[in-house]
Amino acid sequence: MFIRVAIACISLCCGTAAADTVVIYCNDQEVIQEWEDLLEKNPGSPEIRYMYDLRFRLCERVETGALPAGAAIRQFEDERGRMIQRMYKRINRDRIVDVENVG
Repeated sequence: MFIRVAIACISLCCGTAAADTVVIYCNDQEVIQEWEDLLEKNPGSPEIRYMYDLRFRLCERVETGALPAGAAIRQFEDERGRMIQRMYKRINRDRIVDVENVG
């Protein structure tokens, strides 16, 4: 159940940018607060902590000019997709284990 909540949180908390538009949310206080709230509500989630830290590191690189914003967005979205897939696989694996343990 916890994993499903984490997947929903990661999915809803991270918007995607259209191909021709790059929107940078690094300094958007509302988005920052959403991430802070997400961490506070899910203190035991390594997945949410990882995505939070990744976002922070990517924002730092964009702000210093070390990474173009579009590349940072793609990297974040790619990792988010991988994270969600790993979490779904874990849900399915746990479901199989639970079914095998039933009488």
